[in-house]
Amino acid sequence: MAKMSMMDLQALINSAKSDALAAMSAAQLSEERARAMDYYLGHMREDMPAEAGRSRAVSTDVASANNFIKAGYRLYRPRHPWGWPHTLYWRKSIM
Repeated sequence: MAKMSMMDLQALINSAKSDALAAMSAAQLSEERARAMDYYLGHMREDMPAEAGRSRAVSTDVASANNFIKAGYRLYRPRHPWGWPHTLYWRKSIM
């Protein structure tokens, strides 16, 4: 078996170090994405525990409205509303 030169050894070590750091970075990013998804879905018990005797309910209305807007829907007021008094009406142009 041929001996490895110092330059080849250094290149191998640097490559292994780079791979290890990339894996650590990807794991941290994955954790951050999972946490962001929990927040988006309204699961914030760890960071924002409910006070004693208070509800743990979290409103995700804003997130839902943003999803509608991203999908191209716009709010409108119908001439003859058919829903509850504070119902929001959405529509999307097909053209």
